[in-house]
Amino acid sequence: MPFHKTPDETPTSGRGRLFPTSLDLEFKVRGRRTGSGAMDDADAMFPGRARRLCKAWLRLADQEDLVDWLELVVSELVTNALRYGWGSTITFGLGMDGDRLRLSVGDGNPHPPYVRTADSSSERGRGMRIVIQAVRSAGGELGFSRDGTTTWCTFPISEEKQRV
Repeated sequence: MPFHKTPDETPTSGRGRLFPTSLDLEFKVRGRRTGSGAMDDADAMFPGRARRLCKAWLRLADQEDLVDWLELVVSELVTNALRYGWGSTITFGLGMDGDRLRLSVGDGNPHPPYVRTADSSSERGRGMRIVIQAVRSAGGELGFSRDGTTTWCTFPISEEKQRV
């Protein structure tokens, strides 16, 4: 598993356990990417896998209070990347950035996701609305890379849980 750790980062959580201070992964998309919103069955496991990795990393980093928010946001962003992304790879990053936790999901599509209007019977079209509300409710920020291929969000870390 490709964990990334830079030399100046503290390698322990608030509980003294070793953990990777950032998580940078690539999911190889197996299904055909059509941009139509369809998701191949072989790739349907990625949102759940990303949620589990996120949850485990947050627990090791002593950031359990963010688990519910991040699981929801990760699930929606990875699902969007699978449905609407371009290319054969989805990138997933999670890490500490001072007093913020940063999450990023890249899908190769230069057109950032947008809020859709979904009627009450639609099975799709609510993901970005859910992401925006979850990030705001947690006191975070949401944005996109300049090239549009990566959606990122940050979440505040409580002072007692920040590492120097």
